[in-house]
Amino acid sequence: MSTVIGSLRRAVAPAALAVLATALLGLAPAGPAVAAEAAAPLRALPVGTNQTYAVPYFAWNGKPRTAVVVLPRGYVPGAADEALPCIVEARGRNYAAASHARHWRDLPTTRGFIVICADSAGRRDPQNSWSVAGQIDDLAELPAVIEASIPWVKIDRRRLYVAGPSMGGTETLMALALHPDVFAAALCVDGVADLAARYREFGLVDRLDDRLLMRAEIGGTPGRVPFKYATRSPSSYAATLALCGVPLAIWWSVDDTLVINQATTQTGKLYDRIRALAPESPVVQRIGSGRHSTMLLTDPGAVVDYLCPAGIWRTRADDPPAKWTFKESRPLTHVWGYTVTAPRGLTRFYRLVVEGDLLTVDTPALLTVSVPYAGAGPANVVLNGVATTVAPVDGALSISVPAGKSTVLVDP
Repeated sequence: MSTVIGSLRRAVAPAALAVLATALLGLAPAGPAVAAEAAAPLRALPVGTNQTYAVPYFAWNGKPRTAVVVLPRGYVPGAADEALPCIVEARGRNYAAASHARHWRDLPTTRGFIVICADSAGRRDPQNSWSVAGQIDDLAELPAVIEASIPWVKIDRRRLYVAGPSMGGTETLMALALHPDVFAAALCVDGVADLAARYREFGLVDRLDDRLLMRAEIGGTPGRVPFKYATRSPSSYAATLALCGVPLAIWWSVDDTLVINQATTQTGKLYDRIRALAPESPVVQRIGSGRHSTMLLTDPGAVVDYLCPAGIWRTRADDPPAKWTFKESRPLTHVWGYTVTAPRGLTRFYRLVVEGDLLTVDTPALLTVSVPYAGAGPANVVLNGVATTVAPVDGALSISVPAGKSTVLVDP
């Protein structure tokens, strides 16, 4: 699981008013999503034929948010022994999580799965996250929040999925890029793949106010802070998406008048890039029609059919592919048993490519890679052609890698 997420596992348990007061005063700790477990009973919402609950939590920036959880009608205490598949839905910009809960109709009950409709928290935008990395971490961690908040709920982590329309589609792609070891499949509808291109295209769809919002949230224009736009853009992570081995569906509409130029600058272009990088990648594209986001909102059954083809839910692999790559810039990352510790404030990505016993690292600065190791004694490590011996600590080898491109061989 990528990025630092350990703090999420602890649930805080003050009374409901204390939870909200602490958060509103800015005292909640910043970090990945944390359950806000109130003393009062869960609040049931009158949405459809399923069970639907509002679950408060602290977002990555310490702000109070509410996820909406949809459960099958009969999934109640005493009858909820089975861990169920779960779809984490990233919401579209300016949509409420509860509105997303409605469009699943009775499918959670009839087909036996859980939906977590996530809320959103930006760096500056109080309502919309614009795929900031902390929000992406929250999507990966919300299943733990829900299990901490609703004691009878059990989520099958090998059958965990992420999906979303519009901004939620962008964040779906980012969730798979930053957490390729968490999800069993992902489905993006009418998302944005390149935020810098989107910034420019706002002028073509008469949404100049959105340029101001994006500029404030990200910290400037694409011309002034291009790397900040790159870190939030799925197109920057095309190689990770291509080689992670996780099934990915990219859906977009030719009639979309909101996210335009899908084929030339956005998710259609990203699909072509993934296919070019890895023709065998389990990515599919569906080019549809209709207004923005309606391919998911009006046909949720098609989403379930993709995640559960022929009635069999897709299952996350226990091991990574034979060859995989990962790209990040944050100072601490965990993915598939590897841990990367890098300096803070990087303005370029570092990248790992793992193929068998060979690790290739391309980094703008000195960093440390912790490599999983099953051996009992010291390992022979060859770093850039120079052999050395490294003793394992807690089942891992800690290797310092200099700036530039390096190769690491373990027990060659």
